[in-house]
Order: sequence, then C-alpha cells, then structure tokens
Amino acid sequence: MARKIALLSDEAINQIAAGEVVENPASVIKELLDNALDAGAAAISIEIQAGGHQSIVVEDDGCGMSREDVELCLLRHATSKIREASDLERLSTMGFRGEALAAIASVSKLEIRTSDAGEASRLYVEGGRISTLEPCARNRGTTVSVSSLFYNAPARRKFQKSPQASTAAIVRIAESLAIAHPAVAFSLRSQGQLLLDVRPTGWRERVLEILGAEYARGSWFEEDDLKGFLGVPEEAKATRSGQLFLLNRRPIFSPLLSRALKDGYGTRIASNAHPAAVLLFELDPAEFDVNVHPQKREVRFRRESALFAKTVKTVQRAFLPECQPVSPFVFSERIAPAFFTSREEPLFFEPPPVEKQIDFLPQEPAGRPLAVLGPFLLFEQQGNLYVADLGAVCEERALETEEKQALLIPIECPLSLEESQMAGELMDHLEKAGLDARLLGPKRFCIDAVPEWLDPGKLEPLMRALKEDLLKGIPVEATLRRVARSGFSKNFTLEEAAALWRQGKAIRQICLEPTDLERFFIKQ
Repeated sequence: MARKIALLSDEAINQIAAGEVVENPASVIKELLDNALDAGAAAISIEIQAGGHQSIVVEDDGCGMSREDVELCLLRHATSKIREASDLERLSTMGFRGEALAAIASVSKLEIRTSDAGEASRLYVEGGRISTLEPCARNRGTTVSVSSLFYNAPARRKFQKSPQASTAAIVRIAESLAIAHPAVAFSLRSQGQLLLDVRPTGWRERVLEILGAEYARGSWFEEDDLKGFLGVPEEAKATRSGQLFLLNRRPIFSPLLSRALKDGYGTRIASNAHPAAVLLFELDPAEFDVNVHPQKREVRFRRESALFAKTVKTVQRAFLPECQPVSPFVFSERIAPAFFTSREEPLFFEPPPVEKQIDFLPQEPAGRPLAVLGPFLLFEQQGNLYVADLGAVCEERALETEEKQALLIPIECPLSLEESQMAGELMDHLEKAGLDARLLGPKRFCIDAVPEWLDPGKLEPLMRALKEDLLKGIPVEATLRRVARSGFSKNFTLEEAAALWRQGKAIRQICLEPTDLERFFIKQ
C-alpha cells in the first residue's frame, strides 16, 4: 500500500515559511533591518524600486559575516542569535529564528555582499538555489539585494498591493525602527527620491524629527522602565494611527497597551477617540514572549494585569506630575484632576458614616461637570464642589449587561487545593458573573472572555472577590453589586456621566467642604 505521508522538500518548506514571514516588500525590509541592527550597525541605508516589488537594497556597516557564516546563513534555523531553547527566555536581539533569509531567498533573486573586516564574500541565490559563492570587494558590513520578489510565486504576487501602498508601508517600518534606535543613522530612497534621512541623535529629538510638529505640543515623561510622549487630548483622532509602542526597542502591535493608554487619558478624550502617543517600555525579557507571531509583531506578557495597571497610572501621572491637594479649599478648574493625580494610587470616594452624613441637595441637577472617576461625577455649582454618586447605574450595568469582550490572550489562573475540590461549582459561579472560564486541569483554569462592563485591568481583583465570596456563600449578584461600585467598572466618559446625572440617575449629590476632602477621598 502506498504511503500517504511524505516529507516535504526543502524548497517547499522554505516557501511555506516565506508565506508566514514574507508577506510583502515591507516585511522583507523589516527582517533585513532587524538583522542589520543585531549586527551592530551605526548606519543603515535602504533603496527600493517600484515599492520594493522590483528591487530592495539594504546596506549596513555592522559586523558582517565570514565566508563560513555566509555558507550557513541560508539554512533554515541557522542563527547567531541563540544557541539553545533556554535563550528564548532572555532574548535581547531583534531576530532569533534564523528563518528570514532562507524564506526571502526562496521567493526572490537574492545577493549578499558581506565582510567581517577579513575576506569579503558574494553569495547569489535564485529561488532558494545557490548559484554563486565567490570572493568580492567589500568593506566591513553587509549589503543585501532582493529583486523580482515573488517571481516564482505568481499567486502571492497577484495579491500584492500597489507600489505606492507598499512604499508607504516601508516608510512606516523604517520610521518606527529609526525612532526605536535613535543612535543609528537611517536613510531611505525610493526611485532615487530621499524619503528618510536621519543622523544619530537623542530619543526625543528623533521622535520630533520624524513625526513632526504635531508631536511638539504634547507631554513628555520618563520613569525607570517606561518613557514616552503623550499627544494633546484635544487632538485625539478617530484611529490609532498616531500610536507607536516600543518594547525593548522593538515596535509591537498591542491592543492591551492601546486600551491602557486610552484608560490613562480617561475623560480627557471622547469615548471614540484615540490619542497620539509614543511609549517605550524596557522590560526583563523573561516578562514577555515575542515567539508567538512569525513576524514578531505581537507579544504575550506574563503579567498583563500588572502591566496594564502600571501603564494607566503612568499616563495619568504624566499630565499633572507636580500637583498637590489644595488646602484650604479654593475652587478652580484644576482642583478635580489634582485629587486624582497627586498620590501614588487612584483616589476613590467613600461615603461618610451615617452619623456624619452631609445633607443631600434638594434641587434638580445643575452645574458644570468637571471630571469623572468610576461611579462618581465631580461638578461645580456657584463656586462649590459637589460629587454625584452614579453607583446605581454601575450596578445595573453589571447585573443586566450580557455582552462580553473576548480576551486577545486567555488568562490562566491557578486553583488552590480548596478551590480545586469545588472546581465545578467555581466554574458555574464564574459563568453567572459573566466570565467565560474553562478548566485546564486539576490545578488551573483559564478565562477567555469577561463582561463588557468590566475594566479588563481589574480582572484579577474581581476574580479574588468572586472566589472569596463563593467560599463564604455570598451570592454572585451581591459580589457584582459591590465591585461595580468600587472602581471595577469601565469609566464613564465625562459626557456619559453628565448625561446620566442630568437624567436624575444619581443616588445622591454631596457638597464637599475643605474638611471633608481627606475623609471622603481615600486609597482603594
């Protein structure tokens, strides 16, 4: 009987890899630039013709390769970046798989001229097959020329975008990496026209040089492992096109960080707007995994909730870093933001004890909304500061909203011995709370989706509250009511909170006196 299973040829394997790594000319340039940066280049030049479809040339002054290295560089998974599997836990390089050159060579005509300051070598490859390997003249560094991209893969070539669209994508890639590596000089030419030319400089100067005057009007901040630029709230856009996230100098795509950035702006921007920002994170390589996407565009963070919360708080602090509470109380437009940014932790309103209740205001809602935090709206009326409690609306959302938000990466949770003995009951409990949970074994489970009303950064404390209340026999509804009023809900926008308040949805509204401020606003 004939065998049904056969080993693929090296040519087929490389073309399959090319389908994952090489989508278009921009992805080719991204891989070649990663290699040049890992080679320690101080200057990198890029030249393209017809949006890179006709030809791509990337030249660097990095460490180059010896003849022995050149002979190995087109083998799949041949790499200078790692030696063993454990190295994946401490990656400090842009590339590491050793697939890029082999994949690119399999769908193009490729030439490499390189020297490690010793003998220079020239390698020429067509469709993955080496036709020439010979000595040549070349200073230290590497030049990679790619022509006739996808000439032997007509189905792939048919779905390529126009030269203009490809050029725009290449410019974005080059600019992102130039911002991430300000000590490196970059140049980019298309059809002989200079599209990018930057010399070594500081990080802030590189951002302004590339992104322009719009980025001179925002706020800059710098902390131990996070620094960046925050655009003016009034200039937020309908898309995320003005956002750039850099992780250890690697441009990444991250819905998690984009949500954290938006939450950090809070009510400073409209609910459907997205601020311009450049955020550069410096994290221990053990805290994230870039080996989850063939082109390394997406990453998985080990502690998503902690990173989300830190990003939100850092963005909040960046707006008013020097602000201190005002005492004695004098009302101004900056008083409300002062209370929310003057401490290390967010401040939350706590109702006073019954014996110290302040009279509720008898009149209809009136005044000027200032700021919103969780279920509370601060507003000014005739020079006085008031807080309106919208907690009932938060409770209603938590108990009645059935919509869910799927998590990009499911979150795994451990089970204690006591919890594992009642795992089935716990799964039912979580389902009643609106979470999609499933067991992964006797000692852990994972969350795939959470309720739409929930702030994703507060999943961990919600889980803790649900598990503790289950052991105490407290119904799910009671837990949801409590946590919905305690800052777990997604924040209202200022417009949403003001509309609910004017509709009479506030449970109460209280006038704040100078002596009340410390008593009512406490750390959660």
